[in-house]
Amino acid sequence: MSKQNPSRFSLRASTEYIIQWMVFTLILNLGLYLMVRYIVHPRILGLSLTPDRIDLYSKLSWAGLLLINFILFTVVYLIISAPRYWIDDNSIEIRSIYRAKKKLIFNYEEITEVQIRQTPIISSAFNFGTIVFYKTDQTEKKRVAFRFFGVKYPKEVYLEIIDKFENVKQEEIKAEDLLL
Repeated sequence: MSKQNPSRFSLRASTEYIIQWMVFTLILNLGLYLMVRYIVHPRILGLSLTPDRIDLYSKLSWAGLLLINFILFTVVYLIISAPRYWIDDNSIEIRSIYRAKKKLIFNYEEITEVQIRQTPIISSAFNFGTIVFYKTDQTEKKRVAFRFFGVKYPKEVYLEIIDKFENVKQEEIKAEDLLL
């Protein structure tokens, strides 16, 4: 890339990616609601309960269902929006904004392969995707090192990261040439 690009920049999950998972969670919650409403609730009403017990059961079940829905939405939002990715000239750093002291740093030498993954229709329409980084372990098996979830414009970010890889590799080659 050009010299005008910053040497260090930050990435996070795109709003569209978060909305996609929130809609998925909403559909899951709607399915849970329909199961309770049309399968579980009529079976409970079929039992010979007094009207007071039925009313108490209804209030408790709907309050519990509302609590489960709120917890699912919150957990999905926090998990997806928590990490921030810092890309530097020599390494990639993953930080969690909710646990500020927790961070992972990967040097470019550790990474062996980079791929872009996109969901078929939604990712193409809103231009976001997940960038997956692979490394090899001691047994020479390719394993996922980390992922950038829901990055906006993943192809441009991919090209920028590949350019940084090439710069690191060229510096290694120059150092080897000087030693020989």
